[in-house]
Amino acid sequence: MNLYNNFITEGLSSRPKVRQIFLIILFCFSFDAAAQDRETIMDGDMEFSYFGGMTLKFNSIVGDLSGLIGGQGGVLINDAIYLGIALGTTITEIGGGYDNYTYKGLLLGSFVKPSEAFHYFADVGLYSGEMSSGGNRFVPFSREKFSIIEPNIGVGVNLNDKLKTTLGLSYKLVSAIDDENISKKDVGGFSLNGAIIFGF
Repeated sequence: MNLYNNFITEGLSSRPKVRQIFLIILFCFSFDAAAQDRETIMDGDMEFSYFGGMTLKFNSIVGDLSGLIGGQGGVLINDAIYLGIALGTTITEIGGGYDNYTYKGLLLGSFVKPSEAFHYFADVGLYSGEMSSGGNRFVPFSREKFSIIEPNIGVGVNLNDKLKTTLGLSYKLVSAIDDENISKKDVGGFSLNGAIIFGF
């Protein structure tokens, strides 16, 4: 019985020591983790290349499903961050008495693990949009302008070393419409986007 009591007493008294040893080990590991090099896309020299390609979008404009064809191009940094311009125009009717819808502006984005065959991307477009009707002797010419912020996420596929295709889903946030006959929901909303991109 005395041996048992001594064992319990010694075990209880050694708990603070065990706790101190455990904290010291954790402290050493924290220094080791802090000393490890962190891999980033900006390590070393920055590599610049160029990209360009065609885009195809499908979204609702004034209640009609519309297709837009366009292009994009710009600078690619370390095969991951891209900065460029994008533009597009409708190839289908848009309804509401309008003949054409166009957009143009800046494109900012990034690829996640771009060296893998299947990878992800995210970007945002800052565009100036315009809807116009050609007009005739019965209907006057009209042009409506607005601003667009369009975040886009999706999947990229490397077809070869220079050619990539992407498929994404975006949402257009519209502001500064200067016509009371067009609401933000007539132009904004979800869009399905595809692109073929060639890297230089």
